[in-house]
Amino acid sequence: MPGRRVRVPLWAAAVVLAVLVVVAGWLPLDAAGGLAGRVGPILLFLVAITVVAEMCAAAGLFDAAASWALRLARGSRLRLWGLVVLLATACTVVLSLDTTAVLVTPVVLTIARRTGSRPLPFALTVLALANTASLLLPVSNLTNLLAAHRLAGLQPGVPYAATMWLPALVVIAVTVGYLFVAHHRDLRGTFDA
Repeated sequence: MPGRRVRVPLWAAAVVLAVLVVVAGWLPLDAAGGLAGRVGPILLFLVAITVVAEMCAAAGLFDAAASWALRLARGSRLRLWGLVVLLATACTVVLSLDTTAVLVTPVVLTIARRTGSRPLPFALTVLALANTASLLLPVSNLTNLLAAHRLAGLQPGVPYAATMWLPALVVIAVTVGYLFVAHHRDLRGTFDA
């Protein structure tokens, strides 16, 4: 058909560009091999964790966690917010910040609507913790994966989490504290479960 646009997947365009860079000689073959050796496992992990996150979403894990939080909150909006803090933090640390931002945020917005709560504090909590809670483990954030070998070079033999647990804890506490202070009026009261 004339005028029909062909959609090229982003990953395919990236592969073609990478090959072009090597073929054109802008990146020597041995340097490209070294780069692939360092970045390849990270990209493979990223694809794997994305598949795991999608499987969790398809299996209803996030919806089940939201229902669990609603029951445990027993009608308290503040308790519900605290459970959202735990859910967002755990999801970010174990899966990734992208999973939390993309898959948990809609679930939390649904919770807010179902409970008659103002959605902004809940959504901001998830998005802020998606960023700050991702500091704890290398798998929580692609940037951590890229920087982990540099950190290991600075402190040989010291695991990433052993170095980052205190900064991560402080950043999470400051984030939660700020969000509570900024939105405490919206977190008061009760809702019908």
